[in-house]
Amino acid sequence: MGAFWLTISLLLHAFSFLLIILLYMRLARLGEAEQRAARRAEELEEAMAAHLALWKEENERFFGELDALLRTKMTAGPAKRPTEPKPTAFAPSAISGDSGPMSPAESHESTAEGKTGESAKTGQNGPDAAHDYFPDIEVIEDVLDLSPSASVADAARRLYAEGASVEEIAKKLQKGKTEVELLLKFDRKADEIGE
Repeated sequence: MGAFWLTISLLLHAFSFLLIILLYMRLARLGEAEQRAARRAEELEEAMAAHLALWKEENERFFGELDALLRTKMTAGPAKRPTEPKPTAFAPSAISGDSGPMSPAESHESTAEGKTGESAKTGQNGPDAAHDYFPDIEVIEDVLDLSPSASVADAARRLYAEGASVEEIAKKLQKGKTEVELLLKFDRKADEIGE
């Protein structure tokens, strides 16, 4: 009888050692997974920091070009208006040694040379450099109308009532299929609420 209990005890000890080893291996795998997750988090953080630094550089370059464009527009704006040349005590011709007054063409050339020199200092080409960002800055509007026009909604409603499919309505109105579906869906919801 003692041998039976001794055998069972040995089996239980072997089973418990096996469980301890399995638990230790799982714990080691969990630790490795945590380390990998920490490394991935650090890599992601570094990538985001690099991306944000690039955004910051791009924004600074954008604002620099915007300032240069606005300065160019402001200095070019008064020059476009026809004005009479005013005699001044300090004129570019006095520096160069010319004694005669400057003609408007010479004045324009000296202004253009000054702008070119200024843009060369900043590393920009004036309006051409900013043209990538602002194709036509005077035309830009800050208005965004997200509501469909009443005529488009009415036309879609009328065509749908006549039995036209959503695809046909989209083609006739030159709108997207999803846009037409949304218009009709909102119209149905408005009708349900109105009832």
